[in-house]
Amino acid sequence: MKTKKLAVLLLATAAHVATLVGPSEASIIFRGRAGLVGDQHGGIITPDPDPEPEAKLEFASSVPGSVGGHTGSPISLRLDFANASGGIVLHAVSASAGLQVTFESGTRTALFSASQPGTYSAVIGATDASGATTQKTISIAVAEAPAPDIADIPQYTLALGFVGETASFRPTVTDSADGSPWSAAGTTFSISTDLSGYGLSFDTSNGSISGQITNPAIVRGVTITVTSPYGGSDTSTPFDIYLSPSTELAFSESVASSIQIPLNAERTYPLFVENKVLDITYASGALPSGLTVSFDQEAPNYRITASTPGQFSFDITASDAFGREAIKSISVEALFKLGVAQISTSDSSTCAVTLEGALYCWGANQFGQIGDGTNEDKSEPTLVQGMTAGVTKVDVGSNYTCAIRSGAAYCWGQNDNGQLGNSTNLAANTPQPVSNMTAGVTDISVTAAPYYSRRHTCAIKDGSAHCWGFGTYGQLGNGGTSNSNQPVQVSGLTSGVTAIRVGEGPTCALVSGGLKCWGNNFNGSLPGGSGGTIATPIDINGLTSGVTSFDVGTLQGCAVLSGTVKCWGHNDAGQIGDNTASNKSTPITPTGLPSDITSVSTDGKNTCAVSASGQLYCWGSNTNGALGNGSGTESRLPTAVPGMDSGVSSVSVGLYRACAMKSGKASCWGNGTGPTPVEVAHQ
Repeated sequence: MKTKKLAVLLLATAAHVATLVGPSEASIIFRGRAGLVGDQHGGIITPDPDPEPEAKLEFASSVPGSVGGHTGSPISLRLDFANASGGIVLHAVSASAGLQVTFESGTRTALFSASQPGTYSAVIGATDASGATTQKTISIAVAEAPAPDIADIPQYTLALGFVGETASFRPTVTDSADGSPWSAAGTTFSISTDLSGYGLSFDTSNGSISGQITNPAIVRGVTITVTSPYGGSDTSTPFDIYLSPSTELAFSESVASSIQIPLNAERTYPLFVENKVLDITYASGALPSGLTVSFDQEAPNYRITASTPGQFSFDITASDAFGREAIKSISVEALFKLGVAQISTSDSSTCAVTLEGALYCWGANQFGQIGDGTNEDKSEPTLVQGMTAGVTKVDVGSNYTCAIRSGAAYCWGQNDNGQLGNSTNLAANTPQPVSNMTAGVTDISVTAAPYYSRRHTCAIKDGSAHCWGFGTYGQLGNGGTSNSNQPVQVSGLTSGVTAIRVGEGPTCALVSGGLKCWGNNFNGSLPGGSGGTIATPIDINGLTSGVTSFDVGTLQGCAVLSGTVKCWGHNDAGQIGDNTASNKSTPITPTGLPSDITSVSTDGKNTCAVSASGQLYCWGSNTNGALGNGSGTESRLPTAVPGMDSGVSSVSVGLYRACAMKSGKASCWGNGTGPTPVEVAHQ
């Protein structure tokens, strides 16, 4: 019995596995691995005539022989087995160069990784708990990992809307290989600029920008980067985000719609816009001929110059980087009636000095007295040749003109008596330098309305009086009676002279507040003088001190003392203003003038005066409307000039003509203009 039990035990041990083949006790058979058979009764071990095949450890048929994937992500392969006994231990028997093989713990999964695309192979080995082993060769096809491609913003400009609006934007990302939409899980996004200050947020999971815009701005150079879970990334080309203002760009009301400018003088006007956020760019539209406009973008302002007279219009456009625009239409009147510093007139021509120091003349020009290089009459102010700047004084005579530019004296026009002072007797239609008067000249005066072509000129140089031209009646003041075509020194007036005025008969200078006069004493034009010709300066009775303004005309003169006017000399048309037509050899006060007169001008047969309140008064002949009151009636008493009741600062009287400065504008009336004041303009 012990032997049988031992045999059964040996059989069971050898077989490892017992198979029950029948229910009868005598029919229990044990099959061993070696094909031996034993029963429980006999205990005899004999070869099994029909042994079972041995069960091998092997990979399940479901495990493929090849797998595929891409770089940047492990390629996984589930490894299932047949006939496994207990736990399986996996290992890589061999692997192609560049291929990494690892195994995921607890899942029987192989992980294949390669940094470069290609076809690799690996031999995977497995061992179970019984020690059985098996191997399988796996082919691994590794492709290039897919990469995201973030689309550039069209024109690199992203307009997200206006302040107060809700912004929404999501970038377009595609597979760089085939252009299909990118959908890889684990993709992340980043943005180069923080947008939270504008009320916007950025979603790192999909790259979207959203939120309500709070502030206007242009956020420049923004980039968005998309990063693949496989390690690749792409960054957009830098773009600008526009967060537009909700308000329109508009020009401020302080920007004038209509301006008036003098010819050939640059004027500057400021520019202002409302609802400005960023810098504004200003530009002009098409400009009419004769108009030049430029801009200072930083100031900002525009500079405008008109080279031809007339009325123009042009547009200024203000624009910003948001695309907003505002347009301002500007009407321009290019006239000569603005910016006049001084004006002078004679019987047939007029000249004016602009605030910029340029000189313009107009009227008769048969002797070249306009100074533009021609002898053609000019109906509009014309720039005198070479007198574009630096002119401080002009005086217009009968058929000739003189001016001071940068301290030097110049004359042009008729020169029959040598009145141009250039050492010749030749007429000139362009300014000629006066001999020995190239510096230090402070005042100059010419004969404005002569009856007998007795023209002479005087000037002050370094405080000294000099005269030239017609001298038959002692008009040159040098003690002689000869003409001179170059300046001569006036006797006794070598210093201290502050003003000088020339008439056909008398010439007077202001020295220490008193008048010194000389020349033709016809009709009492030199009070205190005796004889017809006075060739050297004398004092004028009652006018030896306190004189603040004076002028002399053809054969008469007037002066202002402490606001009171005194006139003397020829009075055939009532130009003395005492309501008579009798000559006066002693200075008298015109009737009806206020006691606050500041300046006076006389010539020919007319006289005018300006009060401290800016009121203009004129009297004498009214031929051609010379008094400016709209009638042709002579007045032997001072009368107020209509429209000139305030703002008048100076007046210049010529023969049957006058011009005045009012509020910076020049107006003329009388011969060649009309019986009432008309603003001087290039109309």
